Amino acid sequence: MSPSRIASLALLTGAVVVFLHESWSVHPQLDDAYISYRYALNLVEGRGLVFNPGEYVEGYTNLLWTLLVAGGLALGWNANGVGHTLGVASGAALLAATWVYAGAGLAPRRAWIAALAPWIVLASTAFVVWTVSGMETPLFAATTTATLAALARGRPGLATLAAGLATLTRPEGAIAAAVVLAFHLSAHRGRGLRAWWLPAAYLLALALMTAFRTTYYGSPIPNTFYAKVGGIPATRGLAYLGHFLSAGAAWLLLPAVLAVVSDRRWWPGALYVALTTVYVVAIGGDVFGDSRFLVPALPPLAVLAVRGAERSFAVHRAAGVAVASLLPAAACWFVFGTLHPAALLGSDPSQRSRILDRVDRGNSNFERAGKRRADVLRGRGEAIRLVAAGAIGSFGFYSRLPVLDYLGIVDPVVARTTTRALHAAHPKPGHLRSDADYVFSREPDYILVPRREGQRRGPTPGAILDIWAHPALDAHYRWDDELRAYRRRGPAAEAR
Repeated sequence: MSPSRIASLALLTGAVVVFLHESWSVHPQLDDAYISYRYALNLVEGRGLVFNPGEYVEGYTNLLWTLLVAGGLALGWNANGVGHTLGVASGAALLAATWVYAGAGLAPRRAWIAALAPWIVLASTAFVVWTVSGMETPLFAATTTATLAALARGRPGLATLAAGLATLTRPEGAIAAAVVLAFHLSAHRGRGLRAWWLPAAYLLALALMTAFRTTYYGSPIPNTFYAKVGGIPATRGLAYLGHFLSAGAAWLLLPAVLAVVSDRRWWPGALYVALTTVYVVAIGGDVFGDSRFLVPALPPLAVLAVRGAERSFAVHRAAGVAVASLLPAAACWFVFGTLHPAALLGSDPSQRSRILDRVDRGNSNFERAGKRRADVLRGRGEAIRLVAAGAIGSFGFYSRLPVLDYLGIVDPVVARTTTRALHAAHPKPGHLRSDADYVFSREPDYILVPRREGQRRGPTPGAILDIWAHPALDAHYRWDDELRAYRRRGPAAEAR
């Protein structure tokens, strides 16, 4: 093994070790992660792949991830531990896939250059945030990066398999599959039907997935599509992209472009980044911050930037120095949010630490609130038929009670309603659907919304505004101070 190859492996190992050191402990996890956990738990306990037993609604978009969580639960592990372990393992796999992709076509004496790309990915705070969130983001990014790496190394069959796994993880994996198969067909023009066996295999797998959805859930499209897509202004999607670029990714654009114009090998990666960006902007980004939907575009962008800088050196040394300087600039900006000397010397708290602290506090608050409410209702020992809630994750997982999701993620009626909460001041994906008439027609025993007269911070989802404005709230519900939610009036309830 050449010294350059040894150095490359050492640098990759260092990146993985640093990542594991930073992410080893279990962090508070996103409330939405508990939605998958509840689906997985119901599956393991024989109730089916459902959120509410008896209600067959696909309120998740991460089938492979949910099945992997179910496998861990079946082995006796706790859900948080399973989600964290899967996330960390996927993050390490993502760094390795980035390294493999960056090394495609490198001369042996330059092999060490490939290890720069994983360090750029590791520097991104968004990568770390979503790796420990309990969500499928790192697994999806790892499979899409593996797809591009296999294609760049002349392994279209392996690339198609990775694209299939990406599609099982999230429906957007079809973007990676479309890129791989389009370039595969272009490279095998004139070979007749032999060129079509990989597209046929992928389409067959996609057809089987669609048949499962249609048979099991009664719809070829996840319910989350109806709940989240539509009604978001284009400016929100552009702002989402702007945040991703301003967090550090913008420094990578110039060297990435140089890689694309100098070598056709990088065209598939560039096309994947472009299509993913267009898709994310078109749907208005994500309700969560920290660039979740653009994390899968970061590894190929880092690879293109590294290889563009390497190419610049081959053309002109001075130009190569200038272009290569953008790589550490990107890494520093990801971590510190600036190139100011005070931040780089550690006298100011880094952007990375501030973001991680903020995310942990937010996730911890949702976790504690959901579990506390579940404990309160369990302690009362009463028969509860239905609870209406918006943050359904941790509460639903810990309470195990039937839940009516007034935002529509796991409720097909709300998700498909023609009434949208467009009067909300700041519309967000997944927070536009509203059907207060339907919510009150179900007569939930509790409605988990803040007190209408209380002090509130930030914008309020339109669905909550509609519940507050509905006459049935005052007529049939009263405020429950202990639960911090509304409770249905009735002889039994009043007696307590």
